[in-house]
Amino acid sequence: MRQISDVKFYRELGVKIGIIALTVFFLSIFSLTAWCAQSDYDGIYAGTFAGDDNGYWVAIADSTDESAFLSYSTTNDTGDVGFLVWWGETGGIGDYYTNSTEIQESWVDPYIDSADGSVDGTWGNIFSGDTGTLSGDELTSSAYAGSYSGTFSGDDSGTWTLTIASNGYVTGSMTPNSGGIGYFEGGCHPAGFILVIGEAGGDDFAVFGQISGSDINGSWISEDGSEGTIGAGSCGGGGGGGGGGCFISILNK
Repeated sequence: MRQISDVKFYRELGVKIGIIALTVFFLSIFSLTAWCAQSDYDGIYAGTFAGDDNGYWVAIADSTDESAFLSYSTTNDTGDVGFLVWWGETGGIGDYYTNSTEIQESWVDPYIDSADGSVDGTWGNIFSGDTGTLSGDELTSSAYAGSYSGTFSGDDSGTWTLTIASNGYVTGSMTPNSGGIGYFEGGCHPAGFILVIGEAGGDDFAVFGQISGSDINGSWISEDGSEGTIGAGSCGGGGGGGGGGCFISILNK
């Protein structure tokens, strides 16, 4: 029987070890860059936008339902809402997009990093030509967690209530005296801004506000064109400080 020399044996052994090492290396690289499912990006995100306009934004990423992007301009004192479409993923970066928001008719293109939940992106307005950037992070906690309630009046009147969860997720409802109820959801920005979207009687609405102690005051407007004001509220089980008043408005979809 032919025997392999010591030199040849160790040479072949080294080649085999090298192949194993390279295989392990490439497998580790593949595991680091493996794509995530859309559901891995589900969550509440918040940040700021800058450029020709400036303000705050909150996004709800939900692979089982609609994903929404809500913004409040501190430059123009206006709000906006758009519905995000899942564009896909490349190397652990999830891409969402809306080609036209419902109020200001802007496009928004946020990218979410699955590694740390950070968000970067760009935005622009279709008609004005304004452009800018946006940045933020996934919400994991909120200093404003608690329950809030109050009244609203105008073309319709009634009561509202909302709850801010420990991760900043906001749920609530508006109950008109005329009957029915409208439910909403959204997020509480770390700066104390509340941005939510909901539906009542087939009409969509969004809510934008800023918490000041336990009071919330502002205005509202519905998709059906009705509008009015939001009265001071009360808070229980949380609610942060914050300065100034609170602006809430419910905008047309």
